[in-house]
Amino acid sequence: METNDILNDSAAAPSEPAEPTVPTGSTESTESALPTRSSEKTKAPKQAKKRPLALIIGAGAVVVIALAALLILSFTGKVDVGIGHGGLAARVNGARITTKQLDALVAKVKLQNPQIFESNSGVSAGQIRSQLLDELINEELILQEAKKRGINVSDAQVQAQVDAIRKQYGSQKQFDAVLKEKQYTLEALKAQIKYQLVSQEITKKLVPDGSITTKQAQAYFDQNKKNFTVAAGKRVSQIKFALADSQKAADVLAQLKKGGDFGQLAQKNSIDAVSAANGGDFGWAPGNPPLDSTLQAAVNKLDKGEVSDVIRTSGGLFILKVTDTRAASQKTFADVENTIKATLLNSKRNKESQNLLASLRKKAKITVYDQVVKDFRAKKKQ
Repeated sequence: METNDILNDSAAAPSEPAEPTVPTGSTESTESALPTRSSEKTKAPKQAKKRPLALIIGAGAVVVIALAALLILSFTGKVDVGIGHGGLAARVNGARITTKQLDALVAKVKLQNPQIFESNSGVSAGQIRSQLLDELINEELILQEAKKRGINVSDAQVQAQVDAIRKQYGSQKQFDAVLKEKQYTLEALKAQIKYQLVSQEITKKLVPDGSITTKQAQAYFDQNKKNFTVAAGKRVSQIKFALADSQKAADVLAQLKKGGDFGQLAQKNSIDAVSAANGGDFGWAPGNPPLDSTLQAAVNKLDKGEVSDVIRTSGGLFILKVTDTRAASQKTFADVENTIKATLLNSKRNKESQNLLASLRKKAKITVYDQVVKDFRAKKKQ
């Protein structure tokens, strides 16, 4: 029942790939500085099926690094499949993409999504490497385009985003621990943030702020009212323990029964860093994604203010508390106008950035040297 952290996987938008898609190391934006679970969701307008590389960030939002599933545009540029040499995986308009870069991205994806490397995953090593190389190529093309357009991101802008992300973890120690766990260096994080901010600036030039009118937003709301509801639910706080820490969990539960403060005990004892920093607050349940069935069943039995016993799941030990309840309700247009405008704007930017990337690939001189990728693509053509 962990909230998403900055280096965890997040769900991709619905898509219909012709073949299994590899989760990559790209980042995506969220509207909040810290992704948290909530069933107070508003279904967004459908996005384009292919995901662009651009990061769409609302005004004042913080870049959140999430290793998310990304569908790469079809490899349709002018590709000259060369002979591997000198530690190069590819060249993009003369710029180098090294084998070391590609290997590092493959390793990162394997750490985050080991299941796709299993023999029964339906995804071959060649496909994984091919899609990840495409991602690196796409990033290089975007950076080259940004340079042509005179777009630059300062070190101060990048550091501001890093500081905001670090703040969500409560302490430098917790932040460093997550980076280490996910094999992400601080410099790699900064480089990824800088790329995303550059991408954001390009999309803003393609589709300026204010491109969605109130009339357009109202029309979407009128056609999709059933999607704009607040589900009945219960707000849940948690204290999570490792499976081996049953005695610790029992001791904390005993303190709670004696009147101990749930929020303080969560901050001190929970191994879920994000919710712990918020006094154990997890969000509303049922939510999306849904809770583990065992945890949801426990929540269903609790009234506001009540605390559960220690609950064992395959993911750990939990103590839950219901802090609030709500009835189902219909949102008004005023409630969601800004959300709809932002979502429609992002959808339009996604489409335009996808079109830009397709155009850049079509005009680019791309030379692939990586032998595994070459073999995969040659076999795919047969």
